[in-house]
Amino acid sequence: MNSFTSAGDRQRLEAVLRRGKRSGLYSRDQPAIAELVDCADDVLFNKVLDNPYHVLHNSMPNEIMSTYALRRRPHNRELVNKTSHLVESSFVVRMLYKDIY
Repeated sequence: MNSFTSAGDRQRLEAVLRRGKRSGLYSRDQPAIAELVDCADDVLFNKVLDNPYHVLHNSMPNEIMSTYALRRRPHNRELVNKTSHLVESSFVVRMLYKDIY
């Protein structure tokens, strides 16, 4: 999950889902909160990459033109330096470094 949430915040959100499952308001086969957040992050990041008119598109780093095609990458963007915890926590930087290995 996002690094702006604490462990306590995540536990409280999971507790809400558990109560919803017990009361029948949330299906037992539905994903956990961490999976929901990861899926939403992936959808937003792909929309930002694909839409040059998206508000966040200008905050994306430059594209890399590679002459090698060794394996499929999640994106074709330069990786930015992680200089501080705040930079490391930003949405764009987190998504650039997600699943790069």
